[in-house]
Parts: sequence; structure tokens; C-alpha cells
Amino acid sequence: MSLSLLLATPQLTGSFFEHAALLMLEQEQSGALGLMFSRSVGRTIADILPQAAAHHRAEEVYLGGPVETSGGWCLYRTPTNQPNELQLGEHLWLSRDSAVLELLLHGDQPFKLLLGYAGWGAAQLEHEVQVGSWLWGEVSGEQFDTLLWHTPTPQRWHKALQLLGTEAGQLGGSAKA
Repeated sequence: MSLSLLLATPQLTGSFFEHAALLMLEQEQSGALGLMFSRSVGRTIADILPQAAAHHRAEEVYLGGPVETSGGWCLYRTPTNQPNELQLGEHLWLSRDSAVLELLLHGDQPFKLLLGYAGWGAAQLEHEVQVGSWLWGEVSGEQFDTLLWHTPTPQRWHKALQLLGTEAGQLGGSAKA
């Protein structure tokens, strides 16, 4: 099962999406939705959710995008068997449900909490890709697993570019990290 990535090009240097790597969840005629997994908010789950401290959950929290940042998304490896979870890959699950978050907080499986999401209106993303603001590509579930769980956050954009067969310097513009 392949997963779609959207990577900011150097054209977006200085913008909110500079060095952004996103997992795309939807792309339809009405618009697109993705989760940025390349930017930490600089706080841990225990900082944001007091009940997480009791369970020693000190994982970093990520900025999923600029839309609805008060809402969270969880990415995790093993299903919780709750009704509101979606399987994205062989070992990748997604949920926005608070019951799933509670189960993850009390369990021992690693998970990523992402606040907000990135969204585009009809034809907006297609236009941004055409003008060179974004690079779109597919990766395997195993490649994404390595990227999300084993690549340090500051290196994810560069690693994602490599997975799509390019380097920052090949994209033109200012690509310093």
C-alpha cells in the first residue's frame, strides 16, 4: 500500500510551509487535506494533556497544519479497535477520536499527536503543484514507517525528498535547512 507525500519546495522558503513534509489524506475535486509531520510544536504530549504526565507520555507534539490547531490527530501502528479509526497502511492508523487518544495515552504503543491540518480548496493544490510550490510523490508503507518513526524531526523533509528521488539542491531556490 503506497502513501502520498506532499513536500514543500524552496519556493515556499519563508512561508508557514517552509521545509514541510505532509502525509496526504484526501485529494478530491472539492479540495485536499494533509497532515504535516515535519514540525514539532516544541512541547510534549504531557505539556499539552495533563493526564498524559501520569502515564509518562513525553513524545513531541507536531503541528499538523494551520487549520483547526485546537484539534488533534493521532497516527499510530496498531489498531485500537475503536469505531473511529482509519487504516492508512499496513502498520499505520489514524484517528481524531478522543476515546482512541485515551487508549493510546494509557497504552504502551508509540503514537504521534498532530495539532491541526493543512487544507486546500478546489483546484488550489493542483495549481500550487503546477507552479512548483510543492513536490508530490508516493512512498511505500515501510518507507513512511521509517520516515515517521525512525527519522529525527529536523531531518524528515530532507529524507522525504530522498525517498522521492531528489535532493534539496536539485529543486532550485534556497533549500537550506
